[in-house]
Amino acid sequence: MLWNIFLHLSLIFEKKLIDMGITRLKRKAKRNKQTAAKRQHNIKQQGSKPVIKNIDKEAIKASFGTASAKKEKEQGEEKKA
Repeated sequence: MLWNIFLHLSLIFEKKLIDMGITRLKRKAKRNKQTAAKRQHNIKQQGSKPVIKNIDKEAIKASFGTASAKKEKEQGEEKKA
């Protein structure tokens, strides 16, 4: 009789332990996954290289021109208007 009570209580106790172990912290798990995803994204971003395009340096330099050339162009446009 005593043994049956002990067995019954131990089964109930084990069931409670199992039930307690099943509980999941869903918000915390979601936060952990987001943190890991951010970390992986940052690592990928740091390792990436920008696309190198062929650029015509001379055309860029010519587009800036000298300060006196710009003034001359502006004065010529004012005379036309």
